[in-house]
Amino acid sequence: MKKLLFIVFVLCIQQIQGINCLSEEEKEFLEELIATNTKRLNEIGWSFNNDFSKWEGLIVKDCTITSIDLSKVNIREIPNTIAYLQNLESLKVDVYREISRNLFSLPKLKTLHIEGGNSIKKVLPVFYRLKSLKSLKLETGLKDITGEILELVNLEYLDLSKNYIEEVPHEILNLSKLKYINLSNNKYLKGSLEIFNGFNELSYLNLENTKISGGYINASENLKYLNLSNINMKYGVLDISKSSILEVLKVKKAELKSIKGFQYQKKLKIVDISNNFLSSNDNFTFKQCKQLDSLNFSKNELTSIPDLGNPPEYINLSSNPIFSFSTKDYKNLAGVKSIDLSFMSMDKLSSDIQILNSCESLNLSNNNLKELPKELISFKKLKSLDLRKNQLSEFSLVLPNLKELILVQNSFLKIPTTIFENKNLEVFYIGDFELKKVPLQFLELKNLKDLYVPFVGENDEVLCKLKKKGMVFKHMYIECK
Repeated sequence: MKKLLFIVFVLCIQQIQGINCLSEEEKEFLEELIATNTKRLNEIGWSFNNDFSKWEGLIVKDCTITSIDLSKVNIREIPNTIAYLQNLESLKVDVYREISRNLFSLPKLKTLHIEGGNSIKKVLPVFYRLKSLKSLKLETGLKDITGEILELVNLEYLDLSKNYIEEVPHEILNLSKLKYINLSNNKYLKGSLEIFNGFNELSYLNLENTKISGGYINASENLKYLNLSNINMKYGVLDISKSSILEVLKVKKAELKSIKGFQYQKKLKIVDISNNFLSSNDNFTFKQCKQLDSLNFSKNELTSIPDLGNPPEYINLSSNPIFSFSTKDYKNLAGVKSIDLSFMSMDKLSSDIQILNSCESLNLSNNNLKELPKELISFKKLKSLDLRKNQLSEFSLVLPNLKELILVQNSFLKIPTTIFENKNLEVFYIGDFELKKVPLQFLELKNLKDLYVPFVGENDEVLCKLKKKGMVFKHMYIECK
């Protein structure tokens, strides 16, 4: 008992010493911040009744506040007493009212992220004071990249996404140390891609969902992330030859005709170049991409499968005019775990499909298949098979690991009996014929979690038993009385 009392006493002393460790000015700031945002801050543990070292988002080093992160808490205002935090290096806030001008008198501030901030216009003229600032994020309804921001020549990180900015001034090149630029989701933003060629240190560039246009960019050789999705590349060419260490490339729905430089890429992990005008004539090759995880080529004009190095986890070739697969096409997909071949107008699959038998997820929906090749029985690892919107009338596959099977919108007249031999099924959909009674065999599928069958009515014995066991029917209304 004495030992327990001693431990409690020591903890109390540590807590008192912790609070007293801060200067009176810093404590005054915390008191004012809590007083004006009591409910919100108490929810994340900000209270002088407990140890401030446990306050979420507050970092204290050597008895001084160095970092405050309230980006997940919508506070009312930043009080004037923030001027007392002369050692503050990082501030991240979501604020919906006042932003004190005293914030811009902090000499050591390197990171400033502000969301909300209806009064941001009032403090923009004093942004230039933050001479040490390296990271700036503003999601505050900005309409311009003002001159005061363009004077922050030590900036390395600039995130002005989700604003209403209309143009990129040429003076942005004054920020020559920038390594990270995010201007995405500024739906009125116009300008030319060429301006971003001037940033030699750039490693991250995101211009998604803007009106930036251009047909060519010879980007920084340090570039690792490039997102030009949903911009207007004017049926042009993207050259990534210089950026040989790219890890993520996203240029979807950009009216892109051609991409140069894939042969130089060794570190690509994620590629999404869907919904463009890319064709097999460009001789795409990914042989050097040994780390590729995801490749999305959907909605282009490919007539063959590009060469791959190490097979990625996922590849999407949906909506390309590859109407008949050659042996080489199948070989190029060998080893890929998740394959999407939907919307390709295929009416037949050759026996060469057995080359893909290491696949775990296969989407063949929205084609014209009337039958499935017997070689699919070799797909022992297959977990998900989507065959919706074809012309199938039979299904005879029994696969040991199959968990999801979608057969809706085909030509079935009844539920194939082989379905019930796939004992690991968790999701099964079938439809387009009238079922008067649901087969009892569904009760034998112990792992079944989601079911859709063409039954209309009430009090079906099987469905009600499944519902009683806790099954939630996502696409069926079942009433059991």
